[in-house]
Amino acid sequence: MIRELMEMGTTFDMKQGKLSLATEGGHSRARVVHAGGDATGAEVERSLVRSVRKNQRVTVHERTLVVDILTDRDGSCCGVATMDTSTGELRIYLAKVVVLATGGVGQMYQFTSNPSVCTGDGIAMAYRAGAIISDMEFVQFHPTVFQTKRGESFLITEAVRGEGAFLRDKKGDRFMLGKHPLAELGPRDVVVREIVEVMERDGTDHIYLDARHIARNVLEERFPTIVATLQESGVDFFTELIQVSPAAHYLIGGVKTNLDGETSVSGLYACGETACTGVHGANRLASNSLLEGLVFARRIAQSIKDSLSRLKPKMPQGSSEGSSPSPGD
Repeated sequence: MIRELMEMGTTFDMKQGKLSLATEGGHSRARVVHAGGDATGAEVERSLVRSVRKNQRVTVHERTLVVDILTDRDGSCCGVATMDTSTGELRIYLAKVVVLATGGVGQMYQFTSNPSVCTGDGIAMAYRAGAIISDMEFVQFHPTVFQTKRGESFLITEAVRGEGAFLRDKKGDRFMLGKHPLAELGPRDVVVREIVEVMERDGTDHIYLDARHIARNVLEERFPTIVATLQESGVDFFTELIQVSPAAHYLIGGVKTNLDGETSVSGLYACGETACTGVHGANRLASNSLLEGLVFARRIAQSIKDSLSRLKPKMPQGSSEGSSPSPGD
């Protein structure tokens, strides 16, 4: 998968001609690939979007918000209802297959690392269409999220702790020592529980991330986005303790699928954080979300390719033959 992304133009960080690998939360060794230091997701997205734009067989409908999934008389998925966000116009798109990739539910929480679009709407649509939803109680919280001066939640990657940063309480003590063999790099649930206990004990709404002992050139090279974001909020990553606290980060549950991304509704697939594949158990390891999205996107594409010729066009409930809306109408 990584080799394929590189062939598509994704630029990963290299060291002496080899992929530069980092250690993150819950990992026992360095195995995480990064791009642009702390901009891996953005770089992968850039190369994927560029590939889509270059593919003349793909039509992208921008400013188009899906509001519901359409099903036929047998309960099979047959398309989506959408709204043009610039005009408010409602449109119907009929399809033999629909793939949901709408993200998680972070915006249900006061503090989240997720963007504003992660409202759980795709999961709700799947539920209304009759899909089985699973493990919604398993929500992962990221230990180190910084509140910017604009009031935004900004995630500070575990790779900072992988480079040797510490977590300290208000007295300056490293409270993770003795709590887990990996200390600050313990699994997210372990670290978050300890942070919450420390905040309750100290009567604060934050703990401190300490990267002051890490070489300046390492921080600048590995974490340019973090350095810039902290500077915008008047915080010096190189000389100051950083106030951080846990925030909702990733939904382990979602629309239940098999290993080919198929949901319980015929013709409906789900991928990424929207899906509950079961591969993460109850607690995802750091950096496995991008990998999951890529792997299952490929498996879904192959499954659709193998079955598409056998699928027949379907009409939504309430339509009669010859009167159903045509795609885009």
